[in-house]
Amino acid sequence: MSATPALLPHLKVQGTALHARVLARDDCHLLPESLTRAAAARLRAGIAALEAWLRRVILYLAFQLEPGLQPDQSEYAKVHRPRRLQRPSLDLRILANDIPLPGAITAGAPFAATPHWQPRETAIWATPLLRRLSALKALVDAPEARARRLALHLARRRPGLLVVPGRHGAVQPRRFGTELSTLYHALAQAILTASRARPPPLGPRPRAGPRIRTL
Repeated sequence: MSATPALLPHLKVQGTALHARVLARDDCHLLPESLTRAAAARLRAGIAALEAWLRRVILYLAFQLEPGLQPDQSEYAKVHRPRRLQRPSLDLRILANDIPLPGAITAGAPFAATPHWQPRETAIWATPLLRRLSALKALVDAPEARARRLALHLARRRPGLLVVPGRHGAVQPRRFGTELSTLYHALAQAILTASRARPPPLGPRPRAGPRIRTL
């Protein structure tokens, strides 16, 4: 797979088609208030497949952007501020060993695990699932900003060879089209090739030395 100018639009088209297939299944495009357990399970599987697709697309784009990064490497003074309460986030985890954000959904994890001592509900609220699917669609339409932030994170904190996301996982978009599945596996090889040819790491941004505050 070569990084031609037509590759990114083609990946967006395939991601949009995958999102459309997931959304149209079980009439989710009508925005129902609740889903049956079987329909919710199918929607979770579709969301997991879209997440797996986006992880490889965004990581591949980040490797393409990493050699041309020109971040600010000037010294900065660290200021200690009171810690703020983090709100639940729908941000997608790209790397398997990243720290999950509050509210983030990991690959293959259920959205609402029901304890075994409670009766299993016959209807599942569809709003959290549809909100997650909408957030993923925004990433499908514009992955460049997320890829650039990831490229800067990799250049500063993650040097060396990286593992392809979803390489050993069970969540793979195999049942959503031959072309999509072929591109999904081709992205794995492209990520490994780009990971071996990464530029030298930038390292963390340098901090300013100690200064005299008062006399």
